[in-house]
Amino acid sequence: MIAYPVLEFCQRHNRLAWLSWMSRSTTTSSG
Repeated sequence: MIAYPVLEFCQRHNRLAWLSWMSRSTTTSSG
């Protein structure tokens, strides 16, 4: 029963990390 929230949290964290990494990459390559 705890797997559901954990999975959701993991997915959200992964998305946030990916977005932050992408934004960082774009900003670094841009400037």
